[in-house]
Amino acid sequence: MSRPLVDLSVPLPHDLDAEKTLLGTLLMFPERLDDVSELPTSALYRQEHRSLLSAMRSLRAEAKIVEPVTIKTVMGAAAWEDLGGFAYINAITDGRVRSEHVTAHAAIIRQTAAARETVRLCLKTTTHLLQDPQVIGNGLPAYHREAFEQIIRTLGVPTAAAAGLEADDLMDAVDPWHTPRRGQARRKPG
Repeated sequence: MSRPLVDLSVPLPHDLDAEKTLLGTLLMFPERLDDVSELPTSALYRQEHRSLLSAMRSLRAEAKIVEPVTIKTVMGAAAWEDLGGFAYINAITDGRVRSEHVTAHAAIIRQTAAARETVRLCLKTTTHLLQDPQVIGNGLPAYHREAFEQIIRTLGVPTAAAAGLEADDLMDAVDPWHTPRRGQARRKPG
């Protein structure tokens, strides 16, 4: 039996502790929702966490009290039970909330979401290649560019369009040991 080329059983990057801490903090200090307004709800790994954050934001936008009973009403009974109900809310607000760290936890969640998207793009490219080997000569550049630029964004390096750089220049920014263009010497990282 041959080994699969892509192991799809490996979980995508996430940090549930950061998500729980962020959500627990926001439950205890709902005014801090404004500090993480730029964090997309989709950045959270668990659907239940996305539903909870969405409900809290909805209540805050309507100037309503953000607390478990009102959140349950907004989420609906099924989503509330999927989350774990009052027991889960008690667990994530017990001993882990620090209001001053809310933006740091949001940054961790943003980074893991970017890493998840990078993995998804790589899997998409790999799947496409496995399904159609002819794509190497036909369609790989567009897939490769999309995945490569996502990786560059994840690492915090400007994209080729923004920086006016070619792929090898971007690779130098990410990995100075990569194989250089034909005729150029490999440079040692400074």
